[in-house]
Amino acid sequence: MSSSGFLGGKEKSDSRRTIVQKTHIPTVLRHEHSSLKQYQATNASFPTVLLLRNPANAIISYYKFMVRKSHTEQIPDSQFKTKKFRTFVEKAVSYWMELAVNSLLWTEAPLHVLYYERLVEEPLKELRSVLAFLRVPEDEGRMACIAEHLEGKFKRKGNKNIDPYTVQEKTSMAAAARAVNRTLQLLGYAPLPSYN
Repeated sequence: MSSSGFLGGKEKSDSRRTIVQKTHIPTVLRHEHSSLKQYQATNASFPTVLLLRNPANAIISYYKFMVRKSHTEQIPDSQFKTKKFRTFVEKAVSYWMELAVNSLLWTEAPLHVLYYERLVEEPLKELRSVLAFLRVPEDEGRMACIAEHLEGKFKRKGNKNIDPYTVQEKTSMAAAARAVNRTLQLLGYAPLPSYN
C-alpha cells in the first residue's frame, strides 16, 4: 500500500513517524497458534484502535487479497467452491476471534473499538471518534477534504453479495461473534452490530 501513497505502511510501529498503523497479529505470525508468541508479538503498551468487521465479510475480503495479492481485484466465484477456501474459512474464523479477544484482553494502554460497518455508514463521525481517542486535534480543512474524497482507490469494483459459506461455517462464525460480543460487553464496550 505504500506504493499507493500510504507511506506509513513501511514504518516500524515504534518509529514515532506515524499516528496509527494497521496490523493483523495472527496473520503476521503466519497462523501461529501459540498464545505466548502472539502475546509477545503484541505491544500491549501501545494505544490500540481495534477495527472489527463482520467475520463473514472480513474473511471473503481477506481471501480475495490472499488469492490476488491485491486490495482491488475480484476473484471468480469458483474460487469459493474449493477445498482451499473451506480450509481458509476454518482457520480464519479462529483468527478473527483471537485478534479481537486478544486485543481486548492483552492491551494495557487505552483501547478504542471501531466497527467497520459504522465506519462505512458514518465515516466522518467515526473518524472524529478515533481522532478524539488519539488526542489529535481535528483540522476542519482536512475533514472537509476527507468528506469530498470518501471514495478511494482501495475498493473492489463490482463487489457482489455472495454467500459461499456452509451451515457449519456460519454456525462457527456466529459462535465466534458471540464470544467477541460477550468480551466487549464484559469490558464495557458497545456490542457488535447485528451481523444477520
